[in-house]
Amino acid sequence: MNIEVLSIAIPTYLLRSRAPAHRASVPLRNRFLLNSVQVQFSSAVLAIGVYVVVIWGGLKTGFLNIFLVTHFDIPTLEAAHLENPLTIVANIFTAGFPAKEFLLNPSIAAQTLPGQATPVANFDATTADLQATLKHNFWYFGRRTRTLIQQTWILSFFLVLNTVQRCLTLNGSEFNGAAGYAGIWAVANAIIAAWYAWVGDTSTDYIVN
Repeated sequence: MNIEVLSIAIPTYLLRSRAPAHRASVPLRNRFLLNSVQVQFSSAVLAIGVYVVVIWGGLKTGFLNIFLVTHFDIPTLEAAHLENPLTIVANIFTAGFPAKEFLLNPSIAAQTLPGQATPVANFDATTADLQATLKHNFWYFGRRTRTLIQQTWILSFFLVLNTVQRCLTLNGSEFNGAAGYAGIWAVANAIIAAWYAWVGDTSTDYIVN
């Protein structure tokens, strides 16, 4: 797990162009959250904790057996059931830091400064078409929340594809089992995103650049 995360994260960090939000001269409403070592580290630890609880809980409740036993030809899961939260942390700790970078920080950088918020459009249910109605009811969030939702979908989509592909390379694996196991990670991402929606929710009157 750690080797795979680092093999993707390091080249991406070195080759991908830096977003404008990384420049100190660009005004951001909550730049202090991006610059705070405490916020950044604790948010990464929070992501690690969610992954650990979801995976360990799935093992202890037997929920993962639905996928790993029924749809995989794995002789025994004894080693997995001998895992404890600390050993799981050692196995997946690097996953929390990329999750924080990909979910939390872009949503913080997407926040608008006071006075720049997009005004709420008037919505008339009697004249609105289907597209306007769906947007009003399901996508009428602030810029930060929309960014967080988009990042969560992107992360979960590629994580599921990658996990399914890797699982199907195992002898005796089935698509249903691979998809179900990958879905566990997607659920963890959704929980992390819900936490991060609260982490970046600060008052519009509090500005530190």
